[in-house]
Amino acid sequence: AHYDVQPEEPVEKWSYPPYGGVVDKGRLWGRGATDNKSGVLAFTKGAKAWL
Repeated sequence: AHYDVQPEEPVEKWSYPPYGGVVDKGRLWGRGATDNKSGVLAFTKGAKAWL
């Protein structure tokens, strides 16, 4: 978690509920769905290379 994250209000401006974790067209949408993009990328690239 980051201390610099802005509040989710106003929720009605979100395309998807901020805490919903909605999958649309193969993408996960929601607040905090990926907080550490570089770590996620490194993990998926490493797993792909290993498999």
